[in-house]
Amino acid sequence: MRKFFKITLLLISQLVFSQVDTEHAKETGKYFVYKDCKDLLNNWGNNSCSKRKITTYIFKYFDWEQIENKELEYNIWFKFYFDEDGLVSNYEIQTDEEIIKSQIIKILDSMLSDFKLINANSEPISGHFGFPCRVSLTK
Repeated sequence: MRKFFKITLLLISQLVFSQVDTEHAKETGKYFVYKDCKDLLNNWGNNSCSKRKITTYIFKYFDWEQIENKELEYNIWFKFYFDEDGLVSNYEIQTDEEIIKSQIIKILDSMLSDFKLINANSEPISGHFGFPCRVSLTK
């Protein structure tokens, strides 16, 4: 049952990410890149791979037993701020559930140094990058 639950979470989050990826990249020319994704053929692939890394990592280590208010769906917004070297200098997690936010912060802290913000020429840039994630719980 737990495995089914995790698979459902991953599928839903990927669906949400894929809906916003194309338009965001066209409008901003900014790409969010994880170290293991940087060798893909294009920045669009890097962007998608990087978001999958975050969701996979969160779903692997998230402790759903701590959640008392079992809503059917949680909306989470990630916003990362990058310095002039393209490295994460700060980030925000927005959600209605404080326990979800605190768990995600603990999980993400260990992997933030592996992300960069780059432009279309793969050069590090400063700025911010945000994206939504919708998590659905199956009862």
